[in-house]
Amino acid sequence: MNEGKLPAYTRINFRIMKVCVLCLHRSFRPGKAWGVCKEHDYKHTRHDERRQLTIHVAGTCGDFKLDPDARLGQYGDHLLDTAKRRKAIADLKTSTLRK
Repeated sequence: MNEGKLPAYTRINFRIMKVCVLCLHRSFRPGKAWGVCKEHDYKHTRHDERRQLTIHVAGTCGDFKLDPDARLGQYGDHLLDTAKRRKAIADLKTSTLRK
């Protein structure tokens, strides 16, 4: 890992968002921006059946679960937008202000 990248990412508040394309529940065809969620469905108004909810690669919801096979690269653990990461950034900013 290049030692200069992570501080630069932190300085600009760069993060990987919890979006559908990284979620365990998603199903996308290669190269397509729209797919379906395997976790959520709805009752179609013109048919007597339930259907999987259509989702977008950049969408998100409260039921996000990171796909363990998602390739986030060497910085993934540090950049995924989590409460732990936000606290670390807040602590870093606080310690910087004290100096």
